[in-house]
Amino acid sequence: MEKATAWARMKKEELYDACKGRGLDVNKDMLRPQLIEMLTAEFGDAPDPESLFVPPENFSGGTVRMSLPADKDNPRPVKVLVNGKRWDIKRDQVVDVPIEVARVLRDAKETHFRDTGKRTSEGNVDYEEYEVPRFPMQAVLDDMRV
Repeated sequence: MEKATAWARMKKEELYDACKGRGLDVNKDMLRPQLIEMLTAEFGDAPDPESLFVPPENFSGGTVRMSLPADKDNPRPVKVLVNGKRWDIKRDQVVDVPIEVARVLRDAKETHFRDTGKRTSEGNVDYEEYEVPRFPMQAVLDDMRV
C-alpha cells in the first residue's frame, strides 16, 4: 500500500507521463484514480520519496519576493513545509521566500469537477476533472524595467 500512496502524491499530468513512459495505453480523459490504479497494478514501483529529499540547507539560496492575497474563507497565514522546514506566509504582505517555497506554492493545485453535460453508459452524470491553483500568488518586482 505504501507504493500506492506515493503514486497518489503525483499530479495527474505526472501520472499520465509515467503511464505513457512505461508504455501503458492511456488517454488524457482518464481520471487520476484510474491512472494510479493502472500504475500500481502494472508496476507497483512508485518513486521513492527519500530519493527526492533536498535538505533546506542545500536550497539554491535564491529568493522570490511575493504576496498571497487574503482568502475570505481562510484569512490565516499559509503554512508551507519543505523537507522538514516550515514557513508561515502572511497574506496581503510582501515577503521574501526561498525559490523552493515559491515553487511549492506555485505547483499546489486543487482538483475540481464539472458536469460535461453528458451521461455515462450507466446513466450517471459524467464529470471531468480540472485543476486550479490552490494559492493564487503574485510575484513582486522591485525593478519594473525587468
